[in-house]
Amino acid sequence: INLPVDYSHKHLRDGGDFNWFKRNFNVSADVLAKLNKGERAILYLGGAGVRTVAYLNGEKIMDVWDGYIPRELDVTERLNKTGDNELILGTCNRNGVIYEGATEKEARASIVKDLVISPCGGSQTVSYTHPIVGVWGPLELWTRPKRRIEDIFVKTSFRKKELEVDVEVKNG
Repeated sequence: INLPVDYSHKHLRDGGDFNWFKRNFNVSADVLAKLNKGERAILYLGGAGVRTVAYLNGEKIMDVWDGYIPRELDVTERLNKTGDNELILGTCNRNGVIYEGATEKEARASIVKDLVISPCGGSQTVSYTHPIVGVWGPLELWTRPKRRIEDIFVKTSFRKKELEVDVEVKNG
């Protein structure tokens, strides 16, 4: 699902702190075939801004403050499988960098040389003259089996000669 990824592209702007991106898309034939076999539809967002809000077909599916972290959202029940889908994604770097609920004036008051350093893990800076906004990674529609391994964590101990494996299984 292609979205513009920087401020130079055209996108919706509400005059507030968010930059809104809108994309309409249809489910591809191969994804539809897998959904018809009982698989789940997963919307993958590789990372976006500091705060990200997303709507799919008018329903809020995400509102998170830890940007740059990939997200996988099960959208099976909200997805229009045979027609047009509307995805609206809002990203906000300005107030999210300072603190939730900060006003524009408060955010600007804490700027040093017109830059705000992005949170830990981010290597980007945010400029108020040309803000870096948008999606940091791919935005894709995947399918996954209902029953699947969701996550694996492996802990090793060389001294104890042990290997501990935690497996999270999703069943539906």
